[in-house]
Amino acid sequence: MAPILHGPRYRENEELWESERMMSDPGDGLLKIALFSGVALYTLQKPGNGTELLKAWHCFRVFLQPRYVLPEGDLARIKILSVWLLLLFGATVQANPLQLPQIKVVPIQDSALGRDYELYVKLPKDYDVNTDQTHPVIYIADARWHMEIISGSIEHLVQDAILVGISWEKGIPAQQSRMRDYTPDKYTGEDYKHPTGQAREHLAFLQNDVFKYVESEYKVDPTRRTYFGYSVSGTFGSYILLTRPKTFRNYIIGSPAPLFSGQFAHEYTPISQATPESLDANVFVSVGSDETPKYVENAFSLVRFLKSRKSDTSQVEFKVIESADHGFAFPMSGMQGLYWLAGISD
Repeated sequence: MAPILHGPRYRENEELWESERMMSDPGDGLLKIALFSGVALYTLQKPGNGTELLKAWHCFRVFLQPRYVLPEGDLARIKILSVWLLLLFGATVQANPLQLPQIKVVPIQDSALGRDYELYVKLPKDYDVNTDQTHPVIYIADARWHMEIISGSIEHLVQDAILVGISWEKGIPAQQSRMRDYTPDKYTGEDYKHPTGQAREHLAFLQNDVFKYVESEYKVDPTRRTYFGYSVSGTFGSYILLTRPKTFRNYIIGSPAPLFSGQFAHEYTPISQATPESLDANVFVSVGSDETPKYVENAFSLVRFLKSRKSDTSQVEFKVIESADHGFAFPMSGMQGLYWLAGISD
């Protein structure tokens, strides 16, 4: 059976699946109102924008839960809910393509497989001023979900970095692209018929097409690449780290998902056989304390393994995000990971 939080049990509509699950839980009526509003607004979204709604919901629902005592009780929670609803309403009127200040959208094709993607490129403010300076690059997987928070945080933490977000394949649902490109093993169940287990091919796309474009177009230092991935794209980051560790100098891996088989990436034989005895890379791993036991166990096990294999010149950092489930852990994982990256970059 596929892991709940990243496998085909999402049925290609993880927002609605998660919403249905939460609606069935007993609990605060205010949460039900918030959730109902979120699902209603989801129906107003164009395909591809629904994920932003649920991500906002995940972040705010923690503060709305009764176990978090606020100074004004229900009134405070209602105020927070109002802000959340305004944010969601704003999301419904945005155009479908990703549009953020100072971000350039670049079409790019996988030259081996003919698949179309997009890169979202953000340059540091002084890029055109310091013409002789080369810059580190932070590559962001699941970019449509992660670019906003990373982009908003980077200017205060790693100011000289270039951000390069990598989209899902254009023309197919996000989950089909993610379940195919980010997974090392194939799903063998009968309830999902789309391709899976093509992490190797997607890594080749990064190496042969994405890096080639970025390093020919911009003033970058190819020895200072950083990877950022969360959940299934965190699993993809683990796959790269364990099989081709020198692809990136630094890895920020948030809440990596177990494989379809239920194994952890570092225990999966095709990966473990390709893992070097010494991993010369800096790694930040995070997980929410309230995530499912399999996710928490995966993160702890991965960190133990990485510490047993790290080189004398590399670092392994581990952060447990307190009182956070899989959804709420993401924004804190992103900011904590960038804070760690700024520290080792000094």
